[in-house]
Amino acid sequence: MIKKIGSIKKAIECECYLPALSLALTLPDICGQIEYPDFVNDEGDRQGARQYKTWYDNHVRPLYYINHEDAPAFQFDGALCYALRCALLHEGNFELKDRDKKLLIDGFRLHVDKVYGCPNIHYSYCEKDGKRFIDLDAFGLCFFICSAARTFYDNHEDKAIFEKYNSVVIDESWPDTAYDELFK
Repeated sequence: MIKKIGSIKKAIECECYLPALSLALTLPDICGQIEYPDFVNDEGDRQGARQYKTWYDNHVRPLYYINHEDAPAFQFDGALCYALRCALLHEGNFELKDRDKKLLIDGFRLHVDKVYGCPNIHYSYCEKDGKRFIDLDAFGLCFFICSAARTFYDNHEDKAIFEKYNSVVIDESWPDTAYDELFK
């Protein structure tokens, strides 16, 4: 978990926002499986979507959610984050759909807000003429997911359970010419 968070941070520092977001969107999968192992269907299969959305709503959403009377009617939540995860990782796009392939929102866009100077996804919601749009700060979303995952990891007594989810890449250092040939 910690290495994944470190990799996300490095990707952001290199301004590789899509790889950072792609990896960050896997963290609620990992944490949801650990926290909610009993979320299974009648056949005993894991309910991954339910684990993901529940973990996100309980751990990430409270870090940024606007909870007062002037708040937007809809905000980015576990269902939308799960739809983003599925769209980006499985289809390579930002068409946020539910399981019935119905669009959850009318438009989605990512940006990077370097001017604001801190993670922000509060002012990302817009409703116009009955259509809903979300424009999220990629850095902000990565930051909040990583922060929640790190806190979850730090507070979890059995660190060994996270070992199952380690994805170690061994650097065997190819010569620079090999990279040039590979990425022509």
